Amino acid sequence: MGAFISLKFTLDHPEMVKALVLVSANGGPVVPAVVNQGVKNMATVAAYGIEALADVLLPVFFSPGFIKEHPEHIAGWRKRIVSMSELGMMSVCAAMTVKPSLLERLPEIKVPTLIILGDKDIAMPLSNAKALNQGIPNSRLVIIPGGSHMVHEEQPQVFNSIISEFLDGIKAA
Repeated sequence: MGAFISLKFTLDHPEMVKALVLVSANGGPVVPAVVNQGVKNMATVAAYGIEALADVLLPVFFSPGFIKEHPEHIAGWRKRIVSMSELGMMSVCAAMTVKPSLLERLPEIKVPTLIILGDKDIAMPLSNAKALNQGIPNSRLVIIPGGSHMVHEEQPQVFNSIISEFLDGIKAA
């Protein structure tokens, strides 16, 4: 959702943005699989509560190896998820099923744009990142090997290095 909000803000307020970084992003139409998952997530919350949804979301957000090797980090995320109200979580799930496509507006983005995706991100397919890269002039796509949907948390040094290089390039220009 964060990348979609960033895209929408950049399109609506281009004068306020100097550069854009999109991580695990989708600017395209909502595909049936996402709609189905959103509906299933809402049904899970309604039937079994938010704790059950945490069990569904965490393996989507993080790779199996990271979950196994960093139980304290996953416990923190679980705590964040279950602390949300059920109505709030259902609203997030619903919002993900009705986002409009921004693909036709991508050429309007004139700022340098970095698109980052982990190659093990099961929530956001590579085709989405490629569509953004093809649609946004002056964009660069970086795929992080072994990265999940939360690549910034699983591989912070690699992630931060990529961001720093991008920002340094903007400063030099």
